[in-house]
Amino acid sequence: MENRPIYIFDELAADQYPQFRKYFYEVILSDLKQQGKTIIAVTHDDKYFHIADRVLKMEYGQLVNYDEDKL
Repeated sequence: MENRPIYIFDELAADQYPQFRKYFYEVILSDLKQQGKTIIAVTHDDKYFHIADRVLKMEYGQLVNYDEDKL
């Protein structure tokens, strides 16, 4: 990857082995964050939502704040 200030990942780990998915979310994204990068990660994998600083949800074509109590 090139050294950019913002990275966008759209379901990058969706079809990967569980070990890589865990490594991607817990190590790679953490390393990028420590480097001061902004990361936008699109995923349906709610197992890793706790890693995010902010979670947004799409409802009927609109972005809404994620409320984990309503899931």
